[in-house]
Amino acid sequence: GELLHQGWGPDSGIPQISVSAIARDAEGLMWVGTENGLARFDGQRFETFRQVDTPALQSSRITRLHHDRQQRLWIGTTRGLAQRDAQGRFTAVMADDGEPGQVNGLAEEASGTLYVATERGLFAARDGVLRRVDALHRRVTALTTHGESLWFTTQGALHRRQASGTQSFVLPAAWAEVAVNEMAWSGDTLWLSTSGGLLRWRQGAMSELALETMPISLRGLAVDEAGNLW
Repeated sequence: GELLHQGWGPDSGIPQISVSAIARDAEGLMWVGTENGLARFDGQRFETFRQVDTPALQSSRITRLHHDRQQRLWIGTTRGLAQRDAQGRFTAVMADDGEPGQVNGLAEEASGTLYVATERGLFAARDGVLRRVDALHRRVTALTTHGESLWFTTQGALHRRQASGTQSFVLPAAWAEVAVNEMAWSGDTLWLSTSGGLLRWRQGAMSELALETMPISLRGLAVDEAGNLW
């Protein structure tokens, strides 16, 4: 059928045109993260939340959004993590060892635990506090879940965390300096969008997928229900 398209800009109430994250809640409302605030869209108008009127956000520059099974919206910013509960209350989520820094990724595992990739390492949100779950005191750039495993990236390495421990895979020298921005599984293949293109992890080996129409730097990706990569 015909593809319908409609756009919204600052005149429509969206706080800023650089959109960094999108999530949909249980009511079907869209949440949009931008470089100048968080917005809730009901199909007609935007309601905006910024750090000046919602201090729990800690920063108006939104980096990541995730809506979990308990109807909570998790909001990653350049200065930390906030949570909006089912009753609409915003709360800042601090780390047990200080400020977590910029949030680079959010992933919820099967048990409901939310893992958070930050500039200061890998954390899990438990009892309203971010608790460090690994000895890595360095930048974690992206993360995703697959079965009982949590996969995450640091500079030059891919890591798999399981109940038995963490296994690390050093990336080939050609990709040691690229920044991984997003990861997603499709079957037995892990796709990684990076500052140097699209990478594919399969059966313990990394390869690059080069297409003429693909930009060199990729910020995001997603896999749909049919297994197609976007």
